[in-house]
Amino acid sequence: MSSEQHQNAVLRGINRLFSEALACDTDKELGRICLAVAEDVTGSKFGFIGEIDAGGSLNCVAISDPGWEACRISESDDNGTISAGFEIHGIYGRVLLDEKSFYTNDPASHPDSIGLPEGHPPLLAFLGAPLIHAGKTIGMVGLGNREGGYSDQDMEALEALTPAIVQLFVRRRSEIALQEINRRLELLSETANRLLVTDNPQVLVQSLCEHVMEALGCHIFFNFLVDEERGCLHLNACAGIPEDAAKSIEWLEFGTAVRGCAARDGCRIIAEDIFNTPDVRTELVKGYGVQAYACHPLLAQGEKVIGTLSFGSKTKAHFVDNEIELMRAVADQVATAMERIRLLNTERQRAEELARLNRILRAHSNSSHAMMRATDEPAYLQEVCRIIIEDCGHAMAWIGLAENDEARSVRPVAYSGFEQGYLETLGISWADTERGRGPTGTAIRTGKPCVCQDVLTNPEFEPWRAEAVKRGYASSMVVPLLADDKAFGAITVYSREPNSFSEEEIKLLSQLADDVAFGIGAIRTQDERRRAEEALRESEESFRTMANAIPQLAWMADPDGYIFWYNKRWYEYTGTTPEQMKGWGWQSVHDPDVLPKVLERWKASIEKGEPFNMEFPLKGADGKFRVFLTRGVPIKDSEGRVTRWFGTNTDVSEARELEAHKREFYRRTIQAATEGKLLISESEEIERLSGPQVAAWKLGQPVDVEPMRDGIAGYAAKAGMDAARVYDFTGCAVEAAANAVKHAGGGVASLHAVDSKLIFKVVDNGSGIGALALPDIALTKGYTTAVSLGMGYKVIIRFADKVYLATGPEGTAVAVEMKLHREDKLPGVLMGKAGSSS
Repeated sequence: MSSEQHQNAVLRGINRLFSEALACDTDKELGRICLAVAEDVTGSKFGFIGEIDAGGSLNCVAISDPGWEACRISESDDNGTISAGFEIHGIYGRVLLDEKSFYTNDPASHPDSIGLPEGHPPLLAFLGAPLIHAGKTIGMVGLGNREGGYSDQDMEALEALTPAIVQLFVRRRSEIALQEINRRLELLSETANRLLVTDNPQVLVQSLCEHVMEALGCHIFFNFLVDEERGCLHLNACAGIPEDAAKSIEWLEFGTAVRGCAARDGCRIIAEDIFNTPDVRTELVKGYGVQAYACHPLLAQGEKVIGTLSFGSKTKAHFVDNEIELMRAVADQVATAMERIRLLNTERQRAEELARLNRILRAHSNSSHAMMRATDEPAYLQEVCRIIIEDCGHAMAWIGLAENDEARSVRPVAYSGFEQGYLETLGISWADTERGRGPTGTAIRTGKPCVCQDVLTNPEFEPWRAEAVKRGYASSMVVPLLADDKAFGAITVYSREPNSFSEEEIKLLSQLADDVAFGIGAIRTQDERRRAEEALRESEESFRTMANAIPQLAWMADPDGYIFWYNKRWYEYTGTTPEQMKGWGWQSVHDPDVLPKVLERWKASIEKGEPFNMEFPLKGADGKFRVFLTRGVPIKDSEGRVTRWFGTNTDVSEARELEAHKREFYRRTIQAATEGKLLISESEEIERLSGPQVAAWKLGQPVDVEPMRDGIAGYAAKAGMDAARVYDFTGCAVEAAANAVKHAGGGVASLHAVDSKLIFKVVDNGSGIGALALPDIALTKGYTTAVSLGMGYKVIIRFADKVYLATGPEGTAVAVEMKLHREDKLPGVLMGKAGSSS
């Protein structure tokens, strides 16, 4: 394959990647599309795409479909991963260890070869390229068994594809993560707001949890509340079970089923793969067809169980961490709301404490809103500190991030309140040292909240006591910022009063910290997506650079055909400017006689969303026209809508002129060789010579020639044709029709009367005859598109007066002409039945 063909193949591959990737719903589907494009561009028989996991092993996310039935590495896990945990070694490991592309056409003899797994197809040649993102190798593409082996050109083609493959995977991961983040944030914000404004959370739980259940993809939920008078649980709300079943479990004893055990023990219970995991506690929900079940206790004041909230799924056997955390957050919010109302109704003397809880809830809600609006991490963290101070009424709040430097220092990134240079004096560490054993360092190191209720008496606070007292700080509370159960920072709050932080406040601020950590992750994911989009834009620029490097004229258009970009070669050839060519300005360089047909075909392609293919002349900067083969390809989204067009114009003038000269030479040669009986013509000329049509037949498989034979013979006899010539003309016609069916799959036949002669015409469905093939086909084999046509052509030439032949890309037309009378007798008549010699 030439360099130009390779470049075109890569361009088509990149276009296909970005168009087909839009329809992918899973990593596996995306991987298969990327692998299929890589195999197509390099001519490989099979291959795989692997990703390096956190443990440094290679997980295969896509592998070729054929040839792996007996191979033990082709089994898929529950997540759709083809195979996981490969050690990085062998030939493919060389690509990852060296972090550069590599190929060998003798894998078995390569020093890194470790043999093949049982059932693996023979590996005759290998080509691999690393997948690199942000300067780090994250996986690879491995290909095998290109016919004839691989070359540097194949390696360069694969290397040109890998940036697009990386960007597609990064963009998909970012989109999925962002969608999940937004969904959870919206749900948590909605539940917090609804619970905050309601006076009766017990009633609100029904609609609230139905919404949460739907968001989780669950099928049932139960909310039980503790009835202290009866000493058992009472069903407050549920969904997903029949009404009579709900009545049968209206009251539940502590320690009965999962819900009763969670209420008794005050801890979360998660039951998964219930059908295959015997547990007497799950028998009740198992009867409802539940496979996975999670029950969270509703804890008042962090300790007292006031009920349970549980969700179950009938279709999945396991919950992921995000789903469990969402259930926990909702359960915490429900418990908080119920506890808030309980305090309002039963403990009026605790009005000040309740006001504080409300302020924290408001801070929680406001921070959730801030999270939804945030696009910049420093500004978001500053807003969180401001909300804590203004809504909760504390003296000062600051947020610090844990550094992984030698001192394990904590870097302040935002604060609000009365600070007066306090943060500059901190020098806090999260290491297990004197300056790391204070509240902030301890919270980060342990991943748990840490409280100093009195800065004057707490020995761990001694390094910062003097500066804190100067600013009126009397107590402090720190909640860690967690990601994957590991602290990466903390929120520190100072109060002017000792013993200021209750268990309820610690709990709520911990929830707020969870959301802040979640928000930081969301912003960083958004930043990653923006970087991915920027990389995509850079990739498009690279594509345009490549398009400018090809010798063809190239262009791109909007779905409605409005051309918005041409490559440099277009402007060099036409001598035009971008302003002149914008939109539909390209018409100015077209031949006015041909332009209407071009517009008709182009608009038809736009309307149908189908590829555009046509040859037409374009005027160059020198004012001369040259013929170009123009191809336009629609780029479609996942719903089949055209998003843009990409097209090229290839100069074929010299090829067409050469072909025309050859056709004219061959036409004269064939006419002379057949003594003027076989005339190479054009379809339009045959149409003109044929005259009025008197009968027509559609040809196809199977062919029944008798009705056509009788019709031709009857009309010829009625027209006064000599009896012997009727038989000969009918035989030639049937022979021509049979050839079209046999060698071109069918066509249309028609009978015409012109003056004192009859013409039988056949137009077949073949792909035409090339100029170079005309002499061989016409003089030795026949006149349709088949490779071998038997004796039919010779029979027709012998008995017809003249035979006209026209051929092109859309098929071949043949016209058999015979006069009604002939002065000199023919040497004989057809032998046997007409059409039998095909």
